[in-house]
Amino acid sequence: MSHNLYLYGSTDPIYFKLTLGGVGVNPTVVAGDFYLSQDGAAGAALSNLPTAVDGTNMLGIFKWIPVTTETDCEVMILNIKDAAGGAFDENCLIISTGGHVNARFSG
Repeated sequence: MSHNLYLYGSTDPIYFKLTLGGVGVNPTVVAGDFYLSQDGAAGAALSNLPTAVDGTNMLGIFKWIPVTTETDCEVMILNIKDAAGGAFDENCLIISTGGHVNARFSG
């Protein structure tokens, strides 16, 4: 699990690694493998599934490009769990946007 910083409302790619027993893997992923909670609310399946970056030289590295509605919150919690079981280890990404620029404290 890690805590990353991200820009509110952005659609920049988010990179992470999928492993099985500590070794990078490039499984076929499905919608039920990834759930996003915004600010601790109930999780929902991702709009866009992550894709493998490079199956040869970057084994296990995936890229997720969120839609703006998925990043319009202070904290995104991405739960990663193989719905079928056995293809990759369970994990979690915690991504902080800091909230909308107009709602942040100043000074």
